[in-house]
Amino acid sequence: LARPPIAWTLGLSVAGAFVWQATASFLPAFLIEYHGYSEPLAGLLFSVYFAVQGLGQPVLGSLSDRVDRYPAAALVLGLGGAGYTVLVVGVGEWMVGTGVVAAGVAMCWGAALLPKFMDHLDAEERSAGFGLIRSAYMVLGATGSMVTGAAADLLGWGPAFLGLAVLQGGMLLVLLCIIWTVRRDHPEPAVS
Repeated sequence: LARPPIAWTLGLSVAGAFVWQATASFLPAFLIEYHGYSEPLAGLLFSVYFAVQGLGQPVLGSLSDRVDRYPAAALVLGLGGAGYTVLVVGVGEWMVGTGVVAAGVAMCWGAALLPKFMDHLDAEERSAGFGLIRSAYMVLGATGSMVTGAAADLLGWGPAFLGLAVLQGGMLLVLLCIIWTVRRDHPEPAVS
């Protein structure tokens, strides 16, 4: 867990699981309480959120195999930060629906980041190592429901969900810093 590529990816995975858990716990309540949507409409949008993840994960996994893990994750997290912001500031069903789709795309992050662990674990470390890593990020990420629920109670739904947008933006900044550092320290040879 102390190796930098594993530690950075673990931190990002904790944050991603936090946002996922918060959204899975509260998206329908947010849509009903904050936007005044009916339960059936909130349920439909919640289903869209999960359908986008199911369809998007294989696409993102394939992309991460071609362009590298961190750039692929950065792409969806950028969409996620925008999507969670639109969920709060967006007006009308189409804008909020677009925010839901973007949030669903962002929650595909695992398809890019989880293989990064395997990229840095030796063959004999993979089973127990990945199990330990997955347990760590899932347990820590599970606090997303508690923290977001408390934020909604104290500050309201808008600030609670904007907090998720900020967390997605923070993940994006960390990824961009890692990408920049790797490219700076390991420049690609010039093509003659």
